[in-house]
Parts: sequence; structure tokens; C-alpha cells
Amino acid sequence: MFVDVLLDRPLPAPLVYRLDESNAGKDIIGSCVVVPLGREETVGIVIGFNAAPSIDAGRVRSVRRVVASVAPLSQHWLALTRFAADYYQYGWGEVAVPALPPLLRKVPGARFEGSLARARAKSDSQDLPPPAAAVQLTTEQREAVAALRSTHGFAAFLLYGVTGSGKTEVYLEAIAERLVESESAQALVLVPEINLSPALVRAVAMRFPHARIAEMHSGTVGSSGSDERNRAHHPRRRCKDR
Repeated sequence: MFVDVLLDRPLPAPLVYRLDESNAGKDIIGSCVVVPLGREETVGIVIGFNAAPSIDAGRVRSVRRVVASVAPLSQHWLALTRFAADYYQYGWGEVAVPALPPLLRKVPGARFEGSLARARAKSDSQDLPPPAAAVQLTTEQREAVAALRSTHGFAAFLLYGVTGSGKTEVYLEAIAERLVESESAQALVLVPEINLSPALVRAVAMRFPHARIAEMHSGTVGSSGSDERNRAHHPRRRCKDR
């Protein structure tokens, strides 16, 4: 049994590895694995099975380890990284593997399971601010939300307003409506610089006191990045009230 594995290398295609028979029948698509590369070992992501490798099967090296303690990445996540790689003309693996938090990008060592357990415990005990009082939207804000609601699929809007005019409330109301539609719904909010993220995170946390919020940027390193990844992959898990 052979699998295609993404690696953080400038490669035109994933590399093929042999999978141990003990993993036969398991759903490992999206799983993190440890594989040999040259004289070293590195972390990769399984993206599919390969029934007919283009090279001699006897030359295919074996997967050293499936990181079973980390849940497989979803098809939506894999599709997003594939889109980003194609858009920016990078190898898929050059986008997908670096998108993992630092803890998961390294070959697991003796302390890996302990670090992962601490990250999950911290994520599950996320502290939450008290809920914010309901805000009465203005006529202009309601019209903006209605315009967003009337679209289906991808669409771009320009919400114009000076600082303090209430644009954030429009975003929050649009998010609220989306979350009501589906238990698996998520919302991604982008800001142009890290300094703006604390205020936005507070506003979102106060508006949605039971939602799981993940803040990710270049400042979330080490175990903190793993905490945020765990929240992003389990967005609808209920958190304890403060």
C-alpha cells in the first residue's frame, strides 16, 4: 500500500511512500506522518493513496510513523492550502506543512505527547470575557447586513465608514447569522496588522461568549500556535462560562 505525502520542499508533486500493513483500512488521509528524506527524517501530510507508483516499488521507502495522536486534517483544510499554493505558485507542501503550528512541524520527540496534552488542556480551558450587551443596529448597518445576507457563494463587498462608525458591528452581525445556519459553520476575520487583533478578539469574544476563538499570526509561536490550531479545528465545542 502506497501513499502520496506532502513535504515542505520545492517539489512539483508529493512523494510516494510505502505504508505499513498495520494501517490498512484506516482513514489516514490528512494525517501527519514521519518519513525519511535523504539521510534525515521529516514531517509530511498524507493526501491520498497511490495504487500505481511511477517508480519501481522496490525503491519506495516506508513511512516511519503515523502521528496518530493528532487528528487528520480535514478535506476543507487541505483544499484551502492547495488553493493558496496554486494562487501563489508554490509547491503544495511548501504551503501545507508550514501552515501547521511549530509543534506539529517537527519530528516528534520524547516530550511530544506531553506538549500536545498541555496544548489541548490549555485550549479546552479558554478563559472568556462576560457577554456584551445587545447592540441596536442603525438603519445603515441593517442595510449592510441585509446585502451580505442576500448573496450566495463568494462575493466581495466594500463597507465604507470612518473610524468609529460601527463597521465592526456589521461584521459581528453577519457572523452571528452565519453561525446560526449550521453547527459546523466557521468565520474567518482578517486584519491588516497584528496590533489591531487584540481589540477585535475582545469584541468577538464578548459577542460570542460560547464560541471557540482562535487568534493566529506570526506572534503565536510554540505551544501557543498549537492551542490556536486546536481551537480552529474544533470551533463549535462549548467552552465554560467565566
